[in-house]
Amino acid sequence: MTVLPIVDRELRVRARLRSTYRFRFFAAVGAILIVAVLLLGSLVAERGSQLGKSIFVTLAGLSFIYCLMEGARNTADCLSSEKREGTLGLLFLTDLKGYDVVIGKLVASSINSFYGLMAVFPALAIPLVLGGLTGGEFWRHVLALINALFLSLTIGLFVSSVSRDERTAWMTTSLLVFIFTVAPPFLLLIPSPVAFVLAALSPFTAFLGAFDGAFTSRPEQYWNSIRVVQALSWCALLTASWLLPRRWQDRPPSTRTTARLRPQNIRQANAEARRRFRLLESNPVLWMTSRREGSPGALWALVLGTSFIGVAAWIVSDGTAGFGLWWIMIIVHFMLSVWMASEASNLLGVARDSGALELLVSTPLTTQQIVSGHLLALKQKFFRPVAMLMAVELCLLVASAFVENSRSGLDSGHLMGVAIVLLMMLGAVLELQAVAHYGLWMGLVSKRPGQAVSRTVLRVILLWMLTLPCMFFYPFIAIIKNLVFTSHARDQLRRNLRRMVTERFVDVSREELITDPPRRVLRGQLPPVQPR
Repeated sequence: MTVLPIVDRELRVRARLRSTYRFRFFAAVGAILIVAVLLLGSLVAERGSQLGKSIFVTLAGLSFIYCLMEGARNTADCLSSEKREGTLGLLFLTDLKGYDVVIGKLVASSINSFYGLMAVFPALAIPLVLGGLTGGEFWRHVLALINALFLSLTIGLFVSSVSRDERTAWMTTSLLVFIFTVAPPFLLLIPSPVAFVLAALSPFTAFLGAFDGAFTSRPEQYWNSIRVVQALSWCALLTASWLLPRRWQDRPPSTRTTARLRPQNIRQANAEARRRFRLLESNPVLWMTSRREGSPGALWALVLGTSFIGVAAWIVSDGTAGFGLWWIMIIVHFMLSVWMASEASNLLGVARDSGALELLVSTPLTTQQIVSGHLLALKQKFFRPVAMLMAVELCLLVASAFVENSRSGLDSGHLMGVAIVLLMMLGAVLELQAVAHYGLWMGLVSKRPGQAVSRTVLRVILLWMLTLPCMFFYPFIAIIKNLVFTSHARDQLRRNLRRMVTERFVDVSREELITDPPRRVLRGQLPPVQPR
């Protein structure tokens, strides 16, 4: 009997797919191009050892973000999709165990991710030739990246084993990976043994401790994080293997009776009904999308928590925590952009899969009204939290400038820094707009919302973060980039929305059906066969 039969089958299938080799090839080419761009951009400004160090840190940081995103992209929906399609129960009719299915799905979903990471390692070793990087730093970072990838994939499997909805699984996986990555390293600032142990839960702790300076002074920081993250990953994998055979069935609806409506609940229901009636009169698409709109509580929690941390850090540091607050601002706006990409990609994708989009295009509503309704739904959810965050950032910027002016006066360098921060705030707002438009377009043309989110984040956000080291030019590049993506996506939606929705119902003549049926079947242009 074959040990782990699903793993054996999936490896054979993947070995025959061209995408397995193409993904590895393009990952290597992309890494080489990134190194070439960084080398050309930094050659004039930096020389000697700092050149290799800066290239290594940038490429390793991008690889680390890639490792964290792979769990949400590949494994967050691998088991929940089988639940929705009803095929997971067929596997358990055989002699397969929970670990057979979970490990098989892990291999099937992560083989390309692992190959892509392995293809980046030769390009990551180029700074060894340039200088400024030791062999120990390189291999420690390789181990930290593999560890981070394994954690992300196993968290995705764990969430997928208990979820059924794709969007919920994707968001939960992203949130868990973000919490385990970002929150624990801040505990290193607290001189406490308990805080030091809890900080090891994050793969970012090992990434930071892999550099020679940190590893020489505290090698236990690196190795403890490697061990703890590895143990956490195996716990997630074993838990998914135990839960899957017990959570794949459809649950019967609850039979509990509805509680008696109280007067305040009746007033709230009436107010909600009046609000929805006003939405229906103003924009029917906004009324439709608001029906499945989730609560913005998590979004407000992120904004309020970040604002509290930023204000507290500014007060504790007496207005000198400008550099740390700048990085917090970048991380939070990156999270908001990814959140916006997820919401935008799911709007048109879910409407297309449910058939609601086909009903919309059959009404007298114009394409502009359909697109603007979905954009208004996104604005309704994100406008107030983002406006509050921008107000807090603007207040901190003005307060920092006032403190600096009272201490030593503002020179031209400080004024230029304030101008760059203001431009970056403007670029962050325009990035949300670009992500909203491009996410709607990707949600329409992609097969799955997860693919749409990945493409939007990669093309609109991550690739352009390569210009972040160019501090003076980055705000201008970001503003121009966001305007270009917004214009492109808006034009594509205006031109191709109806065509993408109705292309499955294109009328095919009898002559075309007889002369060229195979190609039209592959294109999806044949109408569904109706029984006589």
